[in-house]
Amino acid sequence: MKKIRFLVLLVFAGLTFSSVAMGPPVMRPPSFVGGVPGMAQMQSIILQRHQARTLLYREALEELHNNPAAADVPECPPGAPPESFCLRRPEAATATPREKVAVATPPPVTKAETPAPEEEEAPPPKAKPKALQAKSAASRPTAPKEKPQAAARADSQDPEAQEEAVRPEAKIETPKPTVHEEIASTEARIETPKPTAPEESSSPQTQAEAATTKKTRHYRALLFGDNAYKAPIPALDTPIGDVDGIAEILQANLGYEPRVVHDASKAKIIEEINKIAAETKPEDSVLLLYAGHGYLDDTTKTGYWIPVDASASSAKGWVSNNDVAKLLSAIPAYQLILVSDSCFSGSLTREEKVTSKTTENIEDIINHRSVLAFSSGDEEPVSDEGKENHSIFAWNLIQALKKITATTHGYDIYQIVYTGVKASYPQSPQYGAVLTAGHKEGGDYLFAKHDQTP
Repeated sequence: MKKIRFLVLLVFAGLTFSSVAMGPPVMRPPSFVGGVPGMAQMQSIILQRHQARTLLYREALEELHNNPAAADVPECPPGAPPESFCLRRPEAATATPREKVAVATPPPVTKAETPAPEEEEAPPPKAKPKALQAKSAASRPTAPKEKPQAAARADSQDPEAQEEAVRPEAKIETPKPTVHEEIASTEARIETPKPTAPEESSSPQTQAEAATTKKTRHYRALLFGDNAYKAPIPALDTPIGDVDGIAEILQANLGYEPRVVHDASKAKIIEEINKIAAETKPEDSVLLLYAGHGYLDDTTKTGYWIPVDASASSAKGWVSNNDVAKLLSAIPAYQLILVSDSCFSGSLTREEKVTSKTTENIEDIINHRSVLAFSSGDEEPVSDEGKENHSIFAWNLIQALKKITATTHGYDIYQIVYTGVKASYPQSPQYGAVLTAGHKEGGDYLFAKHDQTP
């Protein structure tokens, strides 16, 4: 027994000596409650930022609680120019999509062709053709003799003879009074030019495709990037680079006409959106993007953009989600999307979350007014950091836009961006419909290359 105890002590002493010689043992880090190491730390930082912003904006929030309309923009009076600091009235956007398409595209062709034949066929009344047919039956074999008879009657009888002299001429111009209804019923077919055989062979499908291309005749993009905030509101690093990078892809790969505004004030944001509303037609496609500070009032659950000229002590320079929706409603485009890369921008998608693709029928989508909101996160703070001098949201959006090779649903782009953002940061991009701006059920925003217009 003594030998066994001695051996045990000897082994224990050897192990202790070896551990001391090798240094202290390596400690395994404790497991993170939030999941992947680094994710919980990021969430803690975000929470601290939100608490700091709440303290920063406490005076502005008190102003909003005492006067909920402190940040509201007045509506434009009739006849106000686009550059006015007011909210345009949604006159063009109130019409239903199908009614607006009928006014926007077909009438120019219809009005150019229909007036001439209607005026020529209108003079012969329906009560007199029977008498004219009886006279014409006897006069057809001797058509050359009618001219001197008409001239003699015109000399003898002033009112009646002149009418009879004119009637044979009207009769000759309209030799097919019984076919009038058939001509009227086929006017729609006559609108398509007959000299080109390919147009006749394609019939309804070609007409539908031509209608859809007319509806998306212009791709417009308006992007705001706000970096240069004044203390105590902290400046941002990536918004300007984000909007420049996204605008470049939109123009080069998708054929958009981008307009980029750096460090936009509240007045500049309202002015530029009013301008694009005045320039846009129902058949156009419009993309708006805001990158900058944002905030959510925890009491009223109202979200706000905070432009570069905004103050921490007053809400007058803030832009509320309610005013954003009104600005969108005044843009008459059937295809309209707002992309917001700011804190708490998910509140813009609150009206109706889009959780699946609506339909594969492109023509059906374009015939609906679609107003979508695509946010960089939910009702939560979002990160200004990311990759390659872009925010994590903007970087993933740029990568998704680069890969577009054919007409793509906005929901599909959202899914790609959501997956990429969620894998790196604890924020959840959102996609929703803005019903108060006129979104119709079944609609979605469509991205397409400039040479593959939907």
